[in-house]
Amino acid sequence: MANAGRTMSKAQILQSVREYDFGGDPSIVDTCISYLRRKADRREPKLIHTVRGLGYVIREPREPREPREPREPREPREFRP
Repeated sequence: MANAGRTMSKAQILQSVREYDFGGDPSIVDTCISYLRRKADRREPKLIHTVRGLGYVIREPREPREPREPREPREPREFRP
């Protein structure tokens, strides 16, 4: 994590990911961050934090996360119209 602990604005995030001038809507960063949070921040401590008015920061966890146990497959649900 090259930028862990560093607050980055949406423009900085777009620039570092895209490597060219992105003329679209910078709110795409919000969408991508929400997807990342669903995958990376399922357990405590949370890694991705919003710094209001500035951008986002990834914080390294204070203690290592425990490995997740694999889920057991679910039984298919019965379809009821």
